Amino acid sequence: MQKQSLFNHKESVIFIGILFLVNMALFYLPDFPMSAPTITRSAPELQIPDIMVFYTPGQLYNFLAQIEASGREAFRGMHLTLDMVFPLIYSLFFFSLTRLLMALTSARNKAFSFSIFSAAVFDLAENLTLNIITASYPQILEGLSRLAQVFTLIKFALILFSVTIIIFYIIKFFTHKPDAASPENT
Repeated sequence: MQKQSLFNHKESVIFIGILFLVNMALFYLPDFPMSAPTITRSAPELQIPDIMVFYTPGQLYNFLAQIEASGREAFRGMHLTLDMVFPLIYSLFFFSLTRLLMALTSARNKAFSFSIFSAAVFDLAENLTLNIITASYPQILEGLSRLAQVFTLIKFALILFSVTIIIFYIIKFFTHKPDAASPENT
């Protein structure tokens, strides 16, 4: 009998999915101390750089200038709390969902399911560099700003890759025809 992973159970996917949604919601609660509305209170039209696919060092420093000291403090707090945990939560959610879909579609090569953890590593690296940049403001750290920009691009590319894998297995699940000789049909 084959041992089944904790991450192949739909209950695990649902539980981690709920954690994912709760963490996402905290980013947007208006009065939560480290939420996007708190960070951008002095400039509500701004978008937080690390949720943008692309930003330049100039855009990053313009953002830091416009959110003022209280926004910068909240931005640093977000990177050291919510946004430190978020990569772990979304990577576990995507991983468990991918593993469940792979199990349901009898996928043989499960190595692709691990790609999301690479996105989480780049997300954490991005968070740490943005935290250092914010702590050093108004000093301009051009090289570190470009590095954060690269981390952001790689993070989003790997997330897109992982979402593409999930979509592939969802399509495969709904179009999969079981073999006539499979145990489900006997």
